[in-house]
Amino acid sequence: MAAGSVSISDAGVETKSGSAGRLYDLLKAMHAANMPNSVIPTGSEGVPIQRGLADMANTFASWHDTETLSHTKTEVLTSDVSLQRTPDPNDPNTNTLGPAATRLLGLRHTV
Repeated sequence: MAAGSVSISDAGVETKSGSAGRLYDLLKAMHAANMPNSVIPTGSEGVPIQRGLADMANTFASWHDTETLSHTKTEVLTSDVSLQRTPDPNDPNTNTLGPAATRLLGLRHTV
């Protein structure tokens, strides 16, 4: 998951990537569903609304990525085997053993 970003040109052209882009699309869909009489104008007339939604999407996506990477851990238990194979030349398919004690691994998520 990459935070990505959303930018809106003065002509109302959207440039989107990552989580922010997907969140922006969700916010636009929610706007349409919850305010059916309030259509986002096309072109430069819609820029203020688009930029407001883009700001929310960018802020939340950045915050969410930081929170997820800062507070998410994976636990590897002593009973976890077969996480990889040993480089044993006599039997290259030998399972590795789990760690001697339970370990917490930080996560790095990429797209």
